[in-house]
Amino acid sequence: MRREAGLTLLELMVVVFILSALALSAVSLVDTTDHQLRREDTEGRLLQLRRAIAGEAGAPALSGYVADMGALPSCVGDLVASPSNAQAFGLKQVGFSPSITLPAAHALPKGWRGPYVALPPGADARFRDGWGNVSRDAGGDPDPAADASQHGWGFELDANSLAIESRGADGLPGDAGETPYDADLPVAIASGDWRVDLSGWSVDLRNATGSTRTGLYVRLLVYAYDATDGHAWTAHDTGTVDLADATTGSATFPADTLVPVGRHLLVVVDGDDEPFGHPGSYVTRQVAFAPRSLPQVTLVIP
Repeated sequence: MRREAGLTLLELMVVVFILSALALSAVSLVDTTDHQLRREDTEGRLLQLRRAIAGEAGAPALSGYVADMGALPSCVGDLVASPSNAQAFGLKQVGFSPSITLPAAHALPKGWRGPYVALPPGADARFRDGWGNVSRDAGGDPDPAADASQHGWGFELDANSLAIESRGADGLPGDAGETPYDADLPVAIASGDWRVDLSGWSVDLRNATGSTRTGLYVRLLVYAYDATDGHAWTAHDTGTVDLADATTGSATFPADTLVPVGRHLLVVVDGDDEPFGHPGSYVTRQVAFAPRSLPQVTLVIP
């Protein structure tokens, strides 16, 4: 009598094993692809954060939080909502000293003009990383207060630099996760990315007044935001120079003169600590300062 064709128990187990392996492989592939897409999204968002703070890398820094505010943000939230005591973007009268404000012709466009990054729709929207991480406390539990300011990102700020990190697929700080996607993804903004070192930089002064001028120097006025005091104009002065008529000399900034990238105002000052010239016609120049680059400037004293 002929035996009917069919699967033995062993053959059935082999088939089930193969199907299970194929299913697990498909799930693993989908999971890996999902994490890779989230990683790439996170890398793109880190570049957005860097551009929002310090402008496009390698380009003149005339836009971004630092160029507008003269300081680094204190948290990611500063890029989304105006920080306390900050002024809205617009022309700002330049304060020369506690008693002198330069005329409107010398005003500079400064102040907060965010949001500097695009948020998803929703009243409680956050600019999160690709994994949607939330801020957590030391015990690993969600921290709503920190999340409101940091949007789930790691944020380390000091006087010179800033580092922002995504916590990766596991949402926890550090790189000791189960997969490579658990590692933190950082972006760093070093001192040279958001500030310019004017140490030894000179501005040429040409005397065309018809007489000798002594004790002249150049003051650079910078708009700088502070969370406690709001905005203020800070001054950086060169050394003095004496100029005979029809001669040119250099006024040089001292060592450790650091200013934020962006557009600032140069003013020629006379020996009496007054802006040189007549009200409304002072000798000034708006100058754009980009990272690791110093312009050549000549100011003519009429």
